[in-house]
Amino acid sequence: SESLYYGINKANNEKADLFLSCHVNANVYTNNPMGCEVVYNGKEKNKTIAEKLCLEMASLGLKNRGAKEDVRGLAEIRSTHMPCYIIEPFFVDSKSDVDLY
Repeated sequence: SESLYYGINKANNEKADLFLSCHVNANVYTNNPMGCEVVYNGKEKNKTIAEKLCLEMASLGLKNRGAKEDVRGLAEIRSTHMPCYIIEPFFVDSKSDVDLY
């Protein structure tokens, strides 16, 4: 939590134009491709950018899971004052995704 809010506060204090946070997903170990997704706040403009980010990652061969509106109230999206995107490029427990990455 401390490092999470360090980044949020730093971005807000510096009046950043954009906040990108990169994570890797995990679910259940599988050999199947699971893919990439981008979580964004609910603004239509931000959805368009999130979709473009997904398309770029998918162009590398990853399954496109699409742009997902934040419905969970994730701290980074909820607390930043600028457009925020949480980029999930692959699933760390998908052998197919890891091999491709």
